[in-house]
Amino acid sequence: MKNHSATHLLHSALRKVLGTHVQQAGSLVAPDRLRFDFTHPRKLGKEEIEMVERLVNTVIFEDIELVKEYKPLKQALEEGALAFFGDKYGDIVRTVKIGDFSYELCGGTHLDRTIETGYFKIIYEGSIASGVRRVEAITGKALEKYLKEKEMEIERLSEKIDLILEEKQNLEKELSKLKLKLASDEIEKAINSANAVKIDNFKVVAIKVSANDVDELKQFGDILRNKIGSGVGLLASVTENKINFVCVVTDDLVKEKKLDAVKIVREVTKITGGGGGGRPNMATAGGKDVAKLDEAMRNLVNVVKKLIQQ
Repeated sequence: MKNHSATHLLHSALRKVLGTHVQQAGSLVAPDRLRFDFTHPRKLGKEEIEMVERLVNTVIFEDIELVKEYKPLKQALEEGALAFFGDKYGDIVRTVKIGDFSYELCGGTHLDRTIETGYFKIIYEGSIASGVRRVEAITGKALEKYLKEKEMEIERLSEKIDLILEEKQNLEKELSKLKLKLASDEIEKAINSANAVKIDNFKVVAIKVSANDVDELKQFGDILRNKIGSGVGLLASVTENKINFVCVVTDDLVKEKKLDAVKIVREVTKITGGGGGGRPNMATAGGKDVAKLDEAMRNLVNVVKKLIQQ
């Protein structure tokens, strides 16, 4: 009874939202659901489905009486009753009227008032033939069961998401460790290379590395400062066509040679159109002209020599 009365409300709501071209092309009224086929040339949009649901539920909660009457077929049709079923009718027909919202010829079983429906929800919309759409919906206790199943499904998905996020975090940690290890090996290789420049018994190295951001580059800078022994190091990485620099100076050179990482990185990055700041033993900077990065890094040795002579 709930699903049959809801079918009448659905039919009327579809005509109001989509147009009076909508005609019933078939239906199924079952204890757990209702199915309604109707003429319409295209898929229903999300907003259209929501409008139909809202219209049906508005009428349901207005608690309107369903008026069932027997009357002559001609009178019923003249009053505007819908008869789209292709059936042959006798001279006397049964009509079901729901306020000013729905008026149809129908001999089936119905509720006495719309509020008895409980609540109405469309759970499916699709095509079954050219120009014919199908809507499936549920009401009352079937809707309670449906919502409970959806709630359980959401809980299962939430648990899966939590596991995926945890796995993602673990993978990111492993990746971070691996990147640190690779960067450490690369830095150590550059420090011990025959091409490493020595000035007054300390090393000066400039290395290009891959880093996601300045914070990660600073981590690499700590590795460089710890491994170089006594020296000056410059790290550079390119992210989204912008250069990040980190310059490190070991504490002995800050104290004895008065070298300052801030002065060094500012002088070096002038070539790339950047500037920076920080502390004497570590400073950061940015650069705009990626094409001049190699030139800036080669200039590190000249900058250090110049500052020592001052």
